[in-house]
Amino acid sequence: MNNEFRAALESLSKIRFGDLSGVQTALATTFSDAENVHGLIVRKSDRGVLGRTGLRDIELRAGAENSGAHFLLFSLEAPGAPFRGSEWSEAMPHPPDPDARGSKGYWTMQMNGRNVVLGLDEGETHIVQISISDR
Repeated sequence: MNNEFRAALESLSKIRFGDLSGVQTALATTFSDAENVHGLIVRKSDRGVLGRTGLRDIELRAGAENSGAHFLLFSLEAPGAPFRGSEWSEAMPHPPDPDARGSKGYWTMQMNGRNVVLGLDEGETHIVQISISDR
C-alpha cells in the first residue's frame, strides 16, 4: 500500500492548487464555498480519498483572490498510511520536541517543487497528517 499511497501523493503534488476542480477530482471530494479567514481564502471538506486511503478534515488555503501560495492540509483516516523512513529517503526527519507535551515527529521533503510535510503518529509508524504548499 505504501508505494500506491506515495504514487497518489506524487500525482496530487503535480496538480496546480489554484485549479479547484482538479484538486476536488484528485481527492474525490467537494469543497465548501470559500470563506475569508484572516485574509486567506479557505475551502474545507469533511472527507475525501487519496489513492485508496480515506481522508478527513481537508482544507485548501490561498491568498486573497486565490493568489499567492496555496496550502493543502488533510488528516488520514485511522490508522493512517504505513510509514517506513527508508521508503522516503529524500525526506528529512524532525523528531518530537521533548519539551512539548503531545509533540509528534514529522518528515519534510520536496515533491514536484512543493514542500510536503508528513505528520506521524506517536509511534512514528503511520502517516496521519499531510500538508503540501507551493511556497
